[in-house]
Amino acid sequence: MSVNPNTKCTLHSVTINGVPFPLPRPHSTQPLLSLRTTPACLASALQRSQIASTSTIKSLSESTRMLTMDLNSTGCFDSVSTTLKNVMGPDGEPLPNTAQLELTLAERNWYRIHLGVSQKAELNASKSSFGSSFDSASLSIPKVAVENSFTLFNLAGDCSKTGGVYNLDQTGVAEFELFHEIPNISTTPTPLALTFSAFTDDVNRPASSFDCHSRTLQAKLRHGAPAGPAPLRTPYSEIKYALAQRDTVPHFAPNIPYTTLASPEIISAVGPNLIHAITGTVDTHGAFLDNPFVPSRGLDAKATVEVACPPGDAGHIKSATSLSLHLPLPPPIPLLPSFALHLASSASVLMPLSFGGMCSATTHPVDRFPSNTGLRGFTNIGPRAANQDCLGGTFENHNSISVSAPLPGFGLQARAFSFLSAGTLCDLDQLEMNKGVFDRYRVSAGVGAAIPTPMGRMEVSYSHIVRKKEGDTTNAVGLGINLTLG
Repeated sequence: MSVNPNTKCTLHSVTINGVPFPLPRPHSTQPLLSLRTTPACLASALQRSQIASTSTIKSLSESTRMLTMDLNSTGCFDSVSTTLKNVMGPDGEPLPNTAQLELTLAERNWYRIHLGVSQKAELNASKSSFGSSFDSASLSIPKVAVENSFTLFNLAGDCSKTGGVYNLDQTGVAEFELFHEIPNISTTPTPLALTFSAFTDDVNRPASSFDCHSRTLQAKLRHGAPAGPAPLRTPYSEIKYALAQRDTVPHFAPNIPYTTLASPEIISAVGPNLIHAITGTVDTHGAFLDNPFVPSRGLDAKATVEVACPPGDAGHIKSATSLSLHLPLPPPIPLLPSFALHLASSASVLMPLSFGGMCSATTHPVDRFPSNTGLRGFTNIGPRAANQDCLGGTFENHNSISVSAPLPGFGLQARAFSFLSAGTLCDLDQLEMNKGVFDRYRVSAGVGAAIPTPMGRMEVSYSHIVRKKEGDTTNAVGLGINLTLG
């Protein structure tokens, strides 16, 4: 017998592991029987799900599902089981329009130790690997690292996690991280993740004759997502403090001793360089897209601002913003699948600040935006030195418009698309609106196909170069794989 989901139904009572749980929220923070989780934390989870204010069977079921997802997302429970039952009256008959929630929780062990091999987490960056704007996906092969980690679960009864991670990848780059996460169901007003990390890293810019080795200390406070790489469909904001010692080493000619291949612009940055920076980021991270890898509906946005200041050799303010909009379109002919229009734009600016001579007046090569901007059909663009070193730029802009449709034979999520892209990479002092700024833009058009996979977005495309500048390197056929593992 089917039940109308709009039938009136209110929550009468809650039991947790067979023990009646009072509503509204209790004030006691003592553990509930054998559970380490406090009643205040469990009551906060019930309050967040709005289960006590439901009025229909549909809303009660939805609130119960949200409660289960929230408790499972903490990682502090081996299992979470919820059951809605009738409330029996004094006469032994079910009371009308009322229900009782039975919540059964099995907490996991209070500690976990992991020794093994895994994909290396990007502790020193917040990278968005989904192609939400239908921009070019890059061929990205993840590094493999030997990982040793420990995690302490729910020691304070608030479903928080505390732990540490030590990674050593195949290139010898080491990372050490300490973290403390407070979930969004705790008694704290907002979900927070506090991370302290120390790591070494090697920066290799494409088509540039230098390497940069860095050693970094970093502290990061994130709201809305756990520590480490943020999961897809989880909006977050974070503020990061970093202190890094960087050492720039030029490339040398293999057969001529003491002869460098680097340009004078690179040579001027050779040697140790200290950067002291604070970075703020806000990212919707695919939360408003119907598919985080190959979207056809929704909006995605990200904004980042970094300020490098004394004490340190680098001084600058660096900002980057991106916005993509995906709009479904009616099919041109009835019975055909619906199309989608994709509009995307991004802009990045780097402005040097000397702070009265305390910092260098020139930008470091690593701080400049790299020449491989992701503009379809182009491998490297932007300023070059006399020896063809790619120097990067202090201003980057990328705009694209594309139309996509479901790819026959691959389901509704895989899509074929056509695109028109325009972008530039240059120095700010070259941007003079009255002297042909738009002549600096590269333009490409073409077609392609994108397929979402459990590991990320896979794409193949063909680009026709409409306009390029001297020194640009191009690649008409592109294969892109963006992997998101773990």
